[in-house]
Amino acid sequence: MKIYIKESIPTEYIERLKQTFINDTFVTTKDVDSEMIIAYPYEMNKPFLKDFKKLKHIQLLTSGYDLIDLDYLKNRKIHLYNAKDIYSIPIAEYVLANVLAFEKKVIDFNERKKVQLWQNDIAVHDISGKTVGIIGAGDIGREIAKRFKTFETTVLGYKRTYETLDYFDAIYTSKDDLDKLVQTSDYIVIALSLNEHTKHFINKRLFKMMKPSALIINIARGLIIHQEDLMDALDQNLIRGAILDVTTPEPLPKTHKLWTYPNVIITPHNSNLSHLTNQRLCNLFIKTIQSIKENKIPNNQIV
Repeated sequence: MKIYIKESIPTEYIERLKQTFINDTFVTTKDVDSEMIIAYPYEMNKPFLKDFKKLKHIQLLTSGYDLIDLDYLKNRKIHLYNAKDIYSIPIAEYVLANVLAFEKKVIDFNERKKVQLWQNDIAVHDISGKTVGIIGAGDIGREIAKRFKTFETTVLGYKRTYETLDYFDAIYTSKDDLDKLVQTSDYIVIALSLNEHTKHFINKRLFKMMKPSALIINIARGLIIHQEDLMDALDQNLIRGAILDVTTPEPLPKTHKLWTYPNVIITPHNSNLSHLTNQRLCNLFIKTIQSIKENKIPNNQIV
């Protein structure tokens, strides 16, 4: 099988792939005879793929695949695999780190450090005893729940189909239960995939149900939160603040109002980053390719 590695991957990992699959050909320049492409999702649609007549498999370097035309792939009988679980741990650590930074006022005290101000008059809060609502109890959601449970919190999850999951005290599936989760949670974490059903999933209706002390965290996609409704909620003190690793648009323009809120933490869509990412990706590529060779369905297959 000829495999086109479209993106820049460290040489040591390409060599590992070559040594693992000695009968396959790995190329790093465009080759339309490739049967598999390893790439980011941004160009994985008809204009780019139409010349790849032998293509059977696409392995993404991302967990998200909302940019992909799945119907086009299905019509061409091309299988798509995402980077399932690769980013779950760093994203979960990002959520916990930023909630702690928010509650312990790390940013505020660091600003005081810059002007050598030793002053202890800022109220800080504990995470222990709080309720965490995770909207999207998938792989990432479970890793987030696992970490919050160590802080003696109650963890609620929301997903479309019910199943019993470790680290969750309850799993909700209905609209009424979603409302209950939103009404009772101190921290609301958005971990949904973006699709036609989840665009603006978090909107004015739900913001009005949240506790005034609630903190919302979005590590999914910017469009899942109705951003104007979020700013209205902040303006009206319907919630206490937000932690946003994703926004609409990205990058967020310098003149955007979101930058002005002192109770909003914004990061440049980097919650997935880790020094172990390339190693984890290489392990995933090996598992995917091996499953294909054994005529098994990889557990990260989307279509």
